[in-house]
Amino acid sequence: MRELEAQFDAATSVIVQARAAEVQAMAGERQVRQRISGKVGAEYAPAAQVRAQLENARWELAQTTVTAPADGYAINVQLRVGSFTTAFPVTPALTFVEDALQVVALYAQNELHQVAPGNEAEFTLNVHPGRVFKASVDSIVWAQGQGQVPMSTQLPATGLGPIPPGRFPVKLTVAEADRETFFPAGAVGHGAIYSDSGAMIHIIRKIIVRVGAKLDYLVLKLH
Repeated sequence: MRELEAQFDAATSVIVQARAAEVQAMAGERQVRQRISGKVGAEYAPAAQVRAQLENARWELAQTTVTAPADGYAINVQLRVGSFTTAFPVTPALTFVEDALQVVALYAQNELHQVAPGNEAEFTLNVHPGRVFKASVDSIVWAQGQGQVPMSTQLPATGLGPIPPGRFPVKLTVAEADRETFFPAGAVGHGAIYSDSGAMIHIIRKIIVRVGAKLDYLVLKLH
C-alpha cells in the first residue's frame, strides 16, 4: 500500500512539473508572439532593432576614418601600431598644416590708425632672401591678450609679469602672382602697408623694404 502511495505521489509530482513547464512554455510563446507582432512603422520590431544595431555599427566604423578639413599635410604624427586616441584634445595624435597659410603682420597700435582693408602691402621673409611679395590688407584683428583678464578668485594683477608688445595682427592677402610660393609656417620677415595717407613717402618705404630683402642674404654668424 505504501509503495502504491509513493508511486502515486511521484506521478502527481511529474504531472505538476509538466503543467508548470507547459505554463512557462505558453508564457514564452506569448512573449515571442508579442515581439513578432510589434511594429516600428511598417517594420516588425525585431527587424527594426537589428537594423538599428547595424546602422550604429556602420556609424562607429565611419568614425575610425578622419577626414582633413582642408588640403594640407600631417606633421608630428604620434600614432603607432597599437596606439589609442580619443577626441579629447590632451594628447593629440598629429598636427595638421593647411596648404593655404594666412600671412599675418604685427604692427604697433599707433601705426594702424590710417590702415584700412584693401590697402596695398608688401612683405619679405628671411627664408626667401631678396624677394618682395605683393599683398593687400584683408582685415585687422582688433584684439590681443592684454585686453583679457584671466579667470581667477583673486583681483586682477595688471602690474606683474612682462609687458606685452601691444601690437595688433593684420591679415594680409597674398597677390595672385605669389600664391604658389612656399611659405613655411612660422617664417618671419618685415612688411609695409601703404595707406591712402602719406603717399609722398611710400617710395622711400618701398626702397627700405627692398634693401632689407637684400640684407637677408647675410648670415651674421659662424656655423
